[in-house]
Amino acid sequence: MRPPGEVRQALHRAACELLPRERSADPRAPRPTMREIAHRAQVGLDVANQTIKNMTRAGDLKPAGTKRVDYCNKPVAVYEPAVYLDGGLSADLETRQGVGWVDLGRIVGGWAR
Repeated sequence: MRPPGEVRQALHRAACELLPRERSADPRAPRPTMREIAHRAQVGLDVANQTIKNMTRAGDLKPAGTKRVDYCNKPVAVYEPAVYLDGGLSADLETRQGVGWVDLGRIVGGWAR
């Protein structure tokens, strides 16, 4: 699997900055919307919308409900990071090397014998 792109890294970093790990346990702490995350990451709204959908599907962000905002008549979705970054990007988020790569290595190794 490819490493995450610059936009995905920026959005994940922004989500972690907007909702630090210490405040994530508090259910009353305000969760960021897609627009707030995009603004903090300095990414366009269209790209942020699609990337946040992909990040939610991949499990990097998780939906945390809805909240009312001034710029929309309906409540908008809010998100929280599923995995927090400590310092730089974690090795798992950067390379996505997991159990599947070990299995692939075994298959190719057995095939080459």
